Amino acid sequence: MTPTPSPSPRAIIGEAITNMGGRIRKLLLTAAATTLGIASLVATVGISQTVRAQVSDEFDATAATEVWIDDLSPTNPTPAYDTVGLTRLRGITGVTSAGEFITMTNDVQLSAQTFPTIGSDNTITAPLLALDPAAIQASLTTVTATDLHVFEYSSRSVIVGRPLADRLGVDMGRHQGTPVHITVDGIVLQLTGIIENSARNPELLLSAIVPPQTARELWPQDSAIPRVLIATDPGAAAVVADQAPVALAPHDPDRLSASTPIDPKTLRQRVNQNLILLVAVLGAVAIVVGATSIVTSTTASVIERRHEIGLRRAIGARPNHIAMLVLTETSTTGAVGGLTGAWLGTLAVVALSLAQQWSPVLSPQIVLLAPPAGFLIGLLAGIPPAHKALTMEPIAALRT
Repeated sequence: MTPTPSPSPRAIIGEAITNMGGRIRKLLLTAAATTLGIASLVATVGISQTVRAQVSDEFDATAATEVWIDDLSPTNPTPAYDTVGLTRLRGITGVTSAGEFITMTNDVQLSAQTFPTIGSDNTITAPLLALDPAAIQASLTTVTATDLHVFEYSSRSVIVGRPLADRLGVDMGRHQGTPVHITVDGIVLQLTGIIENSARNPELLLSAIVPPQTARELWPQDSAIPRVLIATDPGAAAVVADQAPVALAPHDPDRLSASTPIDPKTLRQRVNQNLILLVAVLGAVAIVVGATSIVTSTTASVIERRHEIGLRRAIGARPNHIAMLVLTETSTTGAVGGLTGAWLGTLAVVALSLAQQWSPVLSPQIVLLAPPAGFLIGLLAGIPPAHKALTMEPIAALRT
């Protein structure tokens, strides 16, 4: 008996496509799981890369240009630094602004009045801070006021955030020419400005702010937390942090502690580690779901086509021919799912980026590797059903 010639790869591919074309609905359902799996993998990688870039951009814009100086002995009655030290600090190369930023731990009661009385009779509670004009400037703050130096050198002046001003019923423009007075814990101070926004320290919007000298004269300092806020040029924060304690307190620099933000490279590495773990988990789930779907669907298809497989074997088709046919079908299904998933994943990254007003970032390698990955998933998932088809006996298949 003449052995049956081996079919060419082209013939096997053509026959597989013909078979899949006759079961287009099942093909689409089987490929859907792989499509969703690959799409989730591509989208997760793209979103992680986009978020990482966004974190870097926002971090570099603000936090990378600030240094905080803390007094390690805040209850010490002797100040850690003086105005001469602040002057030296402001002379360090890379420092754009530096000033006192004192937090009073106890909230204060605020009420407002003008002469004649125009404001609200409300009494509200708010945090009390003591900042000099340089610290206000370092906080990237917009203030509605005539001159911040008037605020600094007046012993009875106060600035409040816009939300507090609205609650108190006062406004610098509306009361122009008429002095506005804010009562702070029973002490009458003149309103000299309203903070409209603060990019670096948003808590200023909800606080009452007085000059440091006023705070020292009118409020006990045992509950105060003295700090110095320094704004620097980009890239100068680390150098300024090393020099600042010596400039402020050359007689006792160890009493001061300088803190800088996390280095952008370190931040990116931490973000990368978390996102890579997320990508790995979702990728594994995607592969398992896609492969399981192909295995289940193809095995069911082999069982349904057992008469066809038995007939092919009876007329001389070799077992490996049947196995190659099944593997071709599953790998093609996986490749279609990978190609479609790459397109959907890219679309999801772009859509999310546009919604958040970000610049989408996605490595082209992940998109190009998605179809081959789908092909490989389909090929591996086809091994169990191919083995089942391979071991079918022609007579048994035709009888069932």
